Amino acid sequence: MIEFNKTHGFSKLLNARQGFSLVEMLVVLVIVGILAVQVVISFTSPVVPLKGDAFDLRSNMNMARGEAVKRNEQVLVEFFNNTDIPLVGDGNDDGYMICLDSLSTNTCIDEPAANIIKSVVFNDIVQFYGTLASGGPPFDGAGNNPPGGALGDGVSFVGNAFLMRSNGTTNQDGAVYLYVPDADPTKMRVAPFTV
Repeated sequence: MIEFNKTHGFSKLLNARQGFSLVEMLVVLVIVGILAVQVVISFTSPVVPLKGDAFDLRSNMNMARGEAVKRNEQVLVEFFNNTDIPLVGDGNDDGYMICLDSLSTNTCIDEPAANIIKSVVFNDIVQFYGTLASGGPPFDGAGNNPPGGALGDGVSFVGNAFLMRSNGTTNQDGAVYLYVPDADPTKMRVAPFTV
């Protein structure tokens, strides 16, 4: 508080504080600690890369639609699982490629490099929701199939690919199921996301 003296003007500070009290410091430290724990949990959680890859896939599907309309050509979105397309990633990853389908072969591998619009490899812990070839339970997931019935590799598009036509429509309907597997093949670390 500042005291006003009629003869000398503002003369001195009353009750001047020299710092923070111990209680104020403890409150600040507790708040900072809570925020730090939340940051660590969010960065170590397997949900973060799964959501990131799922949202990227959705936006890249929209980008493929936009490219098809803009270029007035068919754009192919082809999904690869582990060793299907060893030229992308290290050959042990799941992901997808987006390319112009100028050769009409329904695969991006045959297309010239200039026609490849984008190649995406999922985060190391994210993969397609896999099931056994016999149609049994997922070999890397929970004991039941994801919504949509039995899947061979988490991609329900026939041939693991679909075309975006120049009018903004696709040649088939389908979904992609992404998840984070657990060390125990009968469990998942994170429930699947459907795009």
